[in-house]
Amino acid sequence: MDKNRRKAIPKKLQYLQQAVDDRKVTPIMLIVCEGSATEPMYFNAVTKHLRLAAITVRRAKGSAPMTVVQDAVASKLQREQIANQSSSVAAYDQVWCVFDVDQHPKLRDALALAEKHQISVALSNPCFEFWLLLHFERFAITGQSRSHIQRELKRHIPKYRKGGNYGNLLLPCLSSAVKNAAHIWTAQWRTVAPTPCNVLSRNPSTLVHQLIECLQPR
Repeated sequence: MDKNRRKAIPKKLQYLQQAVDDRKVTPIMLIVCEGSATEPMYFNAVTKHLRLAAITVRRAKGSAPMTVVQDAVASKLQREQIANQSSSVAAYDQVWCVFDVDQHPKLRDALALAEKHQISVALSNPCFEFWLLLHFERFAITGQSRSHIQRELKRHIPKYRKGGNYGNLLLPCLSSAVKNAAHIWTAQWRTVAPTPCNVLSRNPSTLVHQLIECLQPR
C-alpha cells in the first residue's frame, strides 16, 4: 500500500489493517494418532491450550503404525480432492502421524509410506509416555521398556493410566518438554536434525517436540 493511500485511511482502520498484516499464522494441520485414547486426548488439550482452531486431531481405527499412516494418507488425499473443488476449503498444510516403536511389525514400511506421501511422523521410543515424562524431567537412561517409563511417569502423576486427561499437569510444562527432548538428541545422541529412522535405534527418544514446534503460530 502506497503512502498516499495510507494517509487517506482513518487511523483506526490503519491499526486494524496492521493487526491483520502482523497476525501469526498457524498451518492447517491434521494429526492422526494410534488407537489409544491417550495421544488424541493430549493433542486436543494442546490445541485448546494454544488456542489453535485450524488443527484437526483424529484417532485412527487401529494402533498399528501402518494403519495410522494409511488413515492419514487417505485423509490427506480426500482433503486435497475437496480443496480442488471448493473455494472455501483448503488442503492440509501438514499431516502428522503419532505412534510408538513398541515392537510393532512393519514399522519401517509404515515410515516409508509416510515419507512417500510427505507425511511427518512424531515417533517415540519406546512409547508416548516418554514424551509425557519429559514434561517433568530430562530422563535419558538408555534401554528402557514401556513399563519402566510408565513407572517413572507415575512418580509425577501417581494415578496415571492410559486414556486419562492430565492436561492440567502437563501443559504448564510444555516448553520444558520441548527443550528436554531437543537436549537429549543433541547432548546424548549427538544428532541435530533427528528423523524417524534415528528414533528406531535410540531408546529413549521422541520426535513429538518437532510436532509441538510446528503447532506454534508463526
